Order: sequence, then structure tokens, then C-alpha cells
Amino acid sequence: MRDDPSKELIELLDRLGLATVEDVRRARRNALQLARELPLFDSVWVDALVQARVLTPFQAERINAGRGTELQVGPYVLSGVQRRLGYASWFDARHIETHHQVLVAIAEPGQLPADDAARRLRAVVELGARVTSDAFVPAIDAGVAASRAWMACTSTSGTWADAWMVRRGRFTPQAVLEIARQMARALAELESIGGVHGDICLACLILDPQGRVRLPLPGLRGAVRPHEGYSHAELPPDAYGYLAPERVIEGSPVSRASDLYACGCTWWHLLTGRPPLPGGNALARLKSVQKAKVLDVRQLAPETPGVLVAAVQSCLQRDPECRPTSFAELASILAPPSRSGRTALAGVLAKPKQVRTGLSNLVREARRSRHAPVWSAAALGACLMLAGVTWSYWRTSLLDPVNRWLAASAADEGAEQSDGARTEVTAVASETPTEDEPVESAGVVAAPQSSTEAVLATSEAPITADRSLLTLEGHVDARTIQLQPGQTVRSRPGSRARLKVTGAGLVVAVEDVVFEQIDFVYDAASNVSANAAALIDVRARSVEFRNCTFQAVGPSVSAVSAVVWSSQTDTGSLDQLPEAGVVRMVDSVLYHVAAGVLCQANGPRTLELDNTLHLGHGPLVRLDRFPGLEEPLSVTLSSCTLRAGDALLEIDCRAGENDPGRLSIDAVDCVFAPRDRGLLLNFLGERPSMEELRAIQWTGQGSLLAPATSFAGWRDDRGSSTPLDSASIRVDGLVLSQLDFAEAKSAQPAASQVVRWTAPIRSDKPPGIDPAQLSAPAAIGDGPAGTTTAR
Repeated sequence: MRDDPSKELIELLDRLGLATVEDVRRARRNALQLARELPLFDSVWVDALVQARVLTPFQAERINAGRGTELQVGPYVLSGVQRRLGYASWFDARHIETHHQVLVAIAEPGQLPADDAARRLRAVVELGARVTSDAFVPAIDAGVAASRAWMACTSTSGTWADAWMVRRGRFTPQAVLEIARQMARALAELESIGGVHGDICLACLILDPQGRVRLPLPGLRGAVRPHEGYSHAELPPDAYGYLAPERVIEGSPVSRASDLYACGCTWWHLLTGRPPLPGGNALARLKSVQKAKVLDVRQLAPETPGVLVAAVQSCLQRDPECRPTSFAELASILAPPSRSGRTALAGVLAKPKQVRTGLSNLVREARRSRHAPVWSAAALGACLMLAGVTWSYWRTSLLDPVNRWLAASAADEGAEQSDGARTEVTAVASETPTEDEPVESAGVVAAPQSSTEAVLATSEAPITADRSLLTLEGHVDARTIQLQPGQTVRSRPGSRARLKVTGAGLVVAVEDVVFEQIDFVYDAASNVSANAAALIDVRARSVEFRNCTFQAVGPSVSAVSAVVWSSQTDTGSLDQLPEAGVVRMVDSVLYHVAAGVLCQANGPRTLELDNTLHLGHGPLVRLDRFPGLEEPLSVTLSSCTLRAGDALLEIDCRAGENDPGRLSIDAVDCVFAPRDRGLLLNFLGERPSMEELRAIQWTGQGSLLAPATSFAGWRDDRGSSTPLDSASIRVDGLVLSQLDFAEAKSAQPAASQVVRWTAPIRSDKPPGIDPAQLSAPAAIGDGPAGTTTAR
């Protein structure tokens, strides 16, 4: 029959036990309604099966992305994502043959060879078979297949503690006391048979409607991540919040002592509603863990029972020898669980969050009255008077504990703040542009001078001014600018400054500089022999670009990158380890450049690109080597469009590392359409090893990939390209789709908006860039690279 689903799709659905031929036939009417005038592609059939509730949206996304075989993990087929913990993702699943519902955790072997990981996983399953406490949900099956370590346990009902707190806030002290008692008793039993849990935290704590505690998959994290610390800082910050300090300092494995410390952190978090240790990124959180300075829980939760305070304080001792000698000792401190305690915890979980005061009831009754306007005015006046009278007391009684906690955290981090006045410096170009300017100027009106604003003309002498704001106008030579820490450099409102760059580029060697509404232009004619020329040479840990454009003009544009991120200085001390470096681009456009960001930095790095359009020759991101063990790289892409170049990410593998670090790519609502026969991931020189491929993790949702694009490949020194099997790379949220843009390739952002796509996405909003937030310099034209056309 015409437009039947492909044989490959039918075989896949049958092999995974997802749908029979009869199920597919019954979905024909839905498929015809979805397709309308379009052909019945396989993706249409998949969407029709979702509409018929034969497939889940998660399964449809994987199949449409060409990764349907990854739905099978051992004898199980995945149906949806339950949660992601950084080191592992937990999925709802069922047995292909018995249809028994399970929870499957999938993690890469990571730090261990595959055979070692398999041995450790088997030991966890054997441990689970000996556990009798109903507080645990032990592993029933495990294995390693296709570079993925997985473990399964029976599915259980209940509420995840962290999800409950996001919606409802902190738990009552009585509820936390019952949770602590149940956890201590269960962990004492686990300890008696020689086991440790290894990942006690809110994200691994389930509370069922009867007020009972559930701890799923004890032993999983210790099996797949036996070591933690600064050399393994690739996980999200929350994944390190409950580590014991000795695990960070000494790299010691999980133990009874580390589980005790994690219990103290968990109960502290439940009582106060916030993490016990600060830190906005992984390195900052690890530094907090190393210091192990947790505020007394009574400062934020003064109503905590004394017995629970004693238990928390004893567990949070920095020295492992000062913590309880066993969980049996801790359980004796807390006393046994009770039926009344379970009833109280169940009541907290079931009680809706609804606070009604006498004043709110008064207003509600007033609305029903025919004198509603009078009542409303009276109620409003009463509210204002009550707020004025109680404001001082409210600040003292409620905010002071919070302020003390924040002050303690700030003191630990050594934060320094300045209350200096904000002043402004304006750099204005000469009215007659020089002959070698690559773009035309419409003329400049000199800015007025005042006591707080200095007008600086473009000259060969550098601009030196200690100011927090530098305003540019017209054509400005980058050599005249001397940046200050924390400075914002932006165009005068209503105009866009053009910053001309030559030589080695504009060097950013100070921290936290922000560029706003700047058109960076590199004259490549004067740097024909430059090997690593760039518009911006970043030698700092943090820099941000907002609503900026980057372009290179001249015969040597193929050698010019928009941003080169140079090496950072290594302090050589864990106590002085720098924060992870961050380069951000927001609402920016890249034209005629060899690469968007060329990373040459050491140490942990993060690239954040939001609503960014790449129309350059080369990749959006280029790495001079694969990240090492102590320098994980995280690339975060949101609403970005790649419509040129030969790759999204290019990695030079000739300077290989024995121990590759984590390379994480998170892409949300992006569009990837590189030039013909392009790649998403391109490896240069040496073929990447299996360890390097396993270190790559692709996450996200709603991103589309042009059909003619291969996911990964490598090119040898002779220029010969070879596709790579991407089965070893974890990929989520990427779907193959036909793409139509608003216009043929043009420098104007509006031409690169997607107007038609065939793959299902989560909303009607086009993926990729929002051109309304992007700007194009007036001199950028639609001609070939190296030319400019004034509009």
C-alpha cells in the first residue's frame, strides 16, 4: 500500500515489543490526519502511534532521531525519563517479554574499564539480594552494553523529596525527625551486611503516601564513580553537595563515614529548605565541601528538636573519626521510628499548600458583598497599615537568619564588594574615518562633556580610565582601549559602534568584562600570515558578549577566529583553584570567521551561547585538544542556528590525552545545518579513542539536525574524511528533520529563521534564532566571504 511505514520501522517496533503490525494499521487514520497533503513519512507514523498512545513521546523522539535501538537496555525498553542525576539518568522502563515495570539507571563506566564496571555492578546486585529492609529499592539486574552501564530496580510509587521541596518548601521538624529515624535504621541494616549506599541525597530519597522512606539503588554511584574530587568536576553542582570532605581532599571511596556525612547534609537541607554548602558551579561547590563549614541548623530552623540537632551536628563533623562510630549508634541517638511519626509525615505529604488568614477570608467575604468597593478600600488600607507596623519586626525575626547564612557563605568565599559610584567614559571616533576602515561611517556627532562623562577621541594612545562603563560611538580603534575589571563596554544608545581590530586582536586580560551592542571588525589584510589571529583574545576566566557581531574582511579571513580563549594561569593549590572559566554570547552573530570560539584554555571551561547565529567558514567551537581529566568542557546552546561552516564542534586529537575529561553539550531548541557533507562533531588528525567518545555527552531537547549532516566524523592529515559510529556517544534531544529557511543564505539574521520543518517539536515556535533580537552591521552584505557591501 502506498505510503506504508518502512520495513525498518516495523521491525524496530516489533523487536522492542512496542507495536504490532495491527497497531500500526489502526494508526493509519491518525497518520493521514497528521500528514494532510504531505507524504506519510516514518516520522508521521511515529507521531500517529503517539497519538494512539501506543508509543510515548520519549520513545517517539528517539525513533525520529534515528536512535530507536538505544531504547533497549538489556532486556528492558525505556519509556520515559524519570530524572537526571549528572552521573546517571533514571528512566521508566518495562521488560520486553514480561512487561514488568522497572526503573532503569543508565551511566557510563566513566572512570572504570568496562569489565571492572561490570564486576562492581554485579556486586551491587548481589548486595541487593541480601537486603531485607523495605526502606531500600535494591537492584535486581545490571550490566554493561554499548559503552553504557545500567542497573534496574522495581518501580515504586511515591514523591521525590527534592521535587516536593521545589513545590512546597522545607519539611516540618517532626517530619524530618521521622525521615531521619527511618533512614538511620535502614542504613544500620545495610551496614550490618557490609554495604554502603554511596549517594544519600534529596534526589535519591522517595517518600511514599504512607509516610515511609525509600532509598533506591544503593551502591550505584560507588560502582560507576568510585572516585570524586577536583579531577572529576564535570557533574552539575548539586551532584557534589553531599560529598564528605575526605572524598574531595583524599579521593577516598564511599564508606560508612561518608554516608553519615551525607545524612547530615540531607537532614540539614530538609530542615532549612536550602543546600548546606554554597557554590554556583562544580568547582565552587567542591571548594565548599573541602572547607566543610556548615552553619548551625538552629540558626535557620530554630524549632528543630534537640535530638535531631545533635544527630545533624555529629554527622557533619569534618573529621570522619568524630562522627558516630556506626549507623546503629546514630539510630540509638534518634530513637526508633514510630507509627505516629509515619502518620505525621504522611499528613505533611498529603496536605495541600494552602494558607488562609483571617484577612484573606475578610477580603473573600467582601467580594461577595454589594459594598465590595468600600470593603476593598478598607482592606487595602488595613493591609498597608499592617505592613508598615510589622515591617521592622518581620525583617528582624525572619530575614536575619537568612542574612546570617548568606554572610557566612560570603565570608567563606572571600567575597569583596565595592560601593563606589558608577561613572561613564565615552570614546568617540574622529569625524573622518581612515582609508583602511573596512566599513563605511555615516559621521559622528561629538558627545557633550560633563563632570561625570569624559569624551575620548580615537588615537594611537591607549584609553586609560578606571571606570565601570565605557561607551563607544562611531569607528574606534581597539588599540586605544584599556579595559578594567568588571567593566561594561557598549555603544551609545541609538547607535552601534564599530571596533576595528588588527594584529593579535583585542586582549581581554581582566575579569568580568561585558561587551554590549558592539560590531567587531577584523582587517585581515594586515595579517596574511597570522596562524591564530582573532578579534578577541580572552586571557581571563569570564567575559560576556551581548548583541554583538563579529566579522573578518580581507583575503585572510580563513585564519581569523571570533574569540580565542587562551590558557589560564594554574595556581597549583587546591585552596586557590580558580572558578571554572565562562565565555558567554547572547543575541550575537558571527560572519566570515574561521571559528566562533577557539579554546586553548586549561582547566574547567564553560561556553554559553544563547540566540547566536553562526555564518562563518569553520566550526562554531574549535578545541586545540580533547579535554583532559582535570579540564572538563561544557557547551550550552540555546536557540542557536548553525548555517555555515563545516562543523558545530571541531577537536584536534593530535595532542591526545591518556585520560580524557568530560565533554558535555546541551542543546535546546537549536538548528544545525552546516554546509553540504558537514558534521556536528569533527575530529582532526588521529581517530578518537573509545574512551574519548564515551566522555562525550549530548543532552537537550527540541534541536533539529539537517538530514545531509553526519553526527560525527574524523579527518586525517591528508584531508580524507571518515564517518564515525556515534553509538558510543550518548545523544538526547536531537532529531533529524528537513529544514527550510526564510531566504537563501544571506548575512541578514531574518534570512536564517526556520520557516518549515518536518520533525515534531514541543511548541509551534520555530527552533533556532529569534532574528528580532539580532543585529547586522550596515556594511555586511550578501556577497562572498571577504567582501562588504554598504546598504
